[in-house]
Amino acid sequence: MKRNHHSRKKKVTVSGTVLDTHGEPVIGASVLEKGVQGNGTITDIDGIFKLSVSSSKAQLDISYIGYQSQTVAVQVGKNLKKSFYRKIPNNWKK
Repeated sequence: MKRNHHSRKKKVTVSGTVLDTHGEPVIGASVLEKGVQGNGTITDIDGIFKLSVSSSKAQLDISYIGYQSQTVAVQVGKNLKKSFYRKIPNNWKK
């Protein structure tokens, strides 16, 4: 029986750290592969995450309650370090 070899994209493992603006780890931030349902993780007690994504061109959606969500490109071979900024309440006035 001949195997049919379809070109599969090689999965890539990415890791990084999510910090607040003071350099403190964000515990429990959501890190999801953009456009891929069900592929995600959360940051640990040190703000660190590790996730296998579909390709080196993947993007990550990073979010946490009270902070501005961000979309970042995967950087293969580099430890991603991302800082979060607090959201400004809608009723906040200068």
